Amino acid sequence: MTLNIAEYWLCTDAIDPVSWKSNYRVAMREFLTALSVSTIAPIARPEDNKKRKVIKINLHSVMYETFHPLRAKRMASAMHAGVIFPPILVEEKVFQHLRYYVVLDGNHRAAAAAYLCETKIKAQVVSSTDLTGIDFTLDNKNILLVESKHADYKYTGLKIETEVMNIVYNTFKNFKDYSIIKEAVEHGTQA
Repeated sequence: MTLNIAEYWLCTDAIDPVSWKSNYRVAMREFLTALSVSTIAPIARPEDNKKRKVIKINLHSVMYETFHPLRAKRMASAMHAGVIFPPILVEEKVFQHLRYYVVLDGNHRAAAAAYLCETKIKAQVVSSTDLTGIDFTLDNKNILLVESKHADYKYTGLKIETEVMNIVYNTFKNFKDYSIIKEAVEHGTQA
C-alpha cells in the first residue's frame, strides 16, 4: 500500500500514546466502561467461548491503548511482512445505536493495524452491553453517576476532569438529549 505524506502522518499518530486521538480513545473507553456498571444495562455473552465467531470490525470504533509504541511498530512491520496474528478480544458497547469496542486483549495488534492504515481488524466479541437509554449525570464533584435499578443513581467512581473527558461527556450528553427530542418528535409529544 502506498500512502501520501498526509495519510502517513495520520496513521503514525495511531501509536502515539500522548496524542489527542489517544487521549480521546482512553476517555471514551473509561466513560463507556463506567456506564456499564449500571444495573439496567443488558449484557449478552456467547454461551461457549469456543463458539465465538471471528468477525471483522471497524478499526475506528476500537478503543485500544498503546502502552509500548515500539512494540506496536514491530508488530506493524511483522504484519506488513505477512505475519498473521490472532484476532483481538473485545467487549462491545452499544450506545445510542453506535458500536464501540473496548479491547481486552490485543491493544498493540489494533494499534499496529491502525499504524498500517487498515480500516478493519479481526476480532472476537466476548460480550455485548447495550448502554442505549441509560441516564447519566454528574454530582457536584464531577463524579459520573448512572441510572440503576435499586437506587436512583449509582456512583461509577469516574471523575470527569480532563478537557478530553469533558468533550466525551458533553458529546454523549448531547446524544442523549438528541434521542429524547427525536423520540418526542416521532411520537408527537412535547420534549
